[in-house]
Amino acid sequence: TANMSGNSVAVGIQAAQQSWSEAAFRCWPVAMYVAGLIACRIAVEIAARRRKRRIACLMFGIEIALLAGVVFRSPGLLGGIALLALAMGVQNAALTRFGGMTLHTGFVTGELVKFGEQFSKYLFWLNDGGKLRDSRSQRSFRYGAWMLCVWIAYVAGALLGALANHRWSLLALLAPMLGLTLLAVYDLRSPLSVGDEIQQMTSG
Repeated sequence: TANMSGNSVAVGIQAAQQSWSEAAFRCWPVAMYVAGLIACRIAVEIAARRRKRRIACLMFGIEIALLAGVVFRSPGLLGGIALLALAMGVQNAALTRFGGMTLHTGFVTGELVKFGEQFSKYLFWLNDGGKLRDSRSQRSFRYGAWMLCVWIAYVAGALLGALANHRWSLLALLAPMLGLTLLAVYDLRSPLSVGDEIQQMTSG
């Protein structure tokens, strides 16, 4: 419900095999994910136009509600997939700007590409006479390090999630729900979505 590249490839494979029901099943999370993305970006756009500063806490609240629906309502296979994919779409659209960088917290392919770009720039800087001791002053080094940290955090989250799922099944979703609650409270004190709203206003 988070990785749409795999689902999209599976749609093509199933279509090639003329397994239309399986292809449709693989399309379902993609459609729900995109719906979550669109709904969230519309909300951010509206917040930007109305100069609202705390839209992130609302998005986190929606994501918590979607996850709670999976944990406490037993919505069935298609319903569960829909709720989780919607939640992942909301998460990936709620916050994308961090300190001048564009990051997505639900997938890391783009971050790995950016890491490769920044690391290659850093290598050229070293080749052109840069000193290792001055690395932290280089934008390419700092950004590359951030991208690598995002990947490490993603893998660590997958590890912890797999262990929690093995032990507690769907109740493991209570941990991200708690995390989202803490982020929502933080957003009420110090708005997290300002970067996204500024980007929306300037791009409009």
